Amino acid sequence: MADSALSPELADKVETLYRLYASRVTALAYRQTRNHAVADDVAGEAWLRVVRWVHTLRAENDQAWGWLSAIVRHAALDYYRPKRSTERVTDWSQSENALPAAESAEDTFLERLELATVVRQLQGCGETAMAKALYEAAAA
Repeated sequence: MADSALSPELADKVETLYRLYASRVTALAYRQTRNHAVADDVAGEAWLRVVRWVHTLRAENDQAWGWLSAIVRHAALDYYRPKRSTERVTDWSQSENALPAAESAEDTFLERLELATVVRQLQGCGETAMAKALYEAAAA
C-alpha cells in the first residue's frame, strides 16, 4: 500500500487527521526541535509518513494522537540522525585534537645517521658495551 495511490477513504482519513491535529503536530515538532523552520520540516515529513502509513492506523480519528505523536517524534529523531553521523565539529586548535608535527627531512636524516653511528659502534661489542652505548646515545 505504501507505493500505491491512496484510496478515497484513506485520503479522507488523512484530511480529517490533518484538520484535527495539524496544529498539535507542528507544536510537538517545535517542542522536539526548538526551531520553527526545522519544526515545519519535521511536521511536513511527519504528514508524508502519515500518508504512507495511514492504512496501519486502527484507532478512530479522535483517538489517533498517540499514533501521530509517535510519527512526529520519530521524524524529529530522523531529522537529526544523519547530521550526527556525518558532521562532527572538531576544534583543531585544541592541543588534544592537533595533528602531530611532521618531522623535517633533515631531522629524519640526522636520526638515521645517529642510528647508523650507534650500530657501527655496537658491532663486535659485548652486552655491557652495547647497553652503555645505547644509554649514552639516549642521553645525548
